[in-house]
Amino acid sequence: MIIAQWTYEVPEGKREGLLRFMNGEMRGIYRAHGCLRHEVLLPVAAGKRYSSFHDDLRPTVGEHLGFADQRAFETFLETMDADPAASSATARYEAEFGVYNCAFTLLTLDA
Repeated sequence: MIIAQWTYEVPEGKREGLLRFMNGEMRGIYRAHGCLRHEVLLPVAAGKRYSSFHDDLRPTVGEHLGFADQRAFETFLETMDADPAASSATARYEAEFGVYNCAFTLLTLDA
């Protein structure tokens, strides 16, 4: 399985709306375009640092999208780009919810 991982930060006051949007409209769009698995990840407020890289005070949100293989992910990107409604919906991440500090990684599950 291939996992497309996005992480980004969300301005204060926008997180709840973004979570509803991701778990509702975007999940349906992603699945319609071949995504097999969609997970939304939020930081745990640990109250302590576990490493020098750990910062649970940042308003981070993560999103994992799962695909059978890399070709399925590439097809997903192509069909998303060709679908005006999908393109319009993904534009809302920045335009409506103000996400910033976006990072993307394509991962594979080690079998």
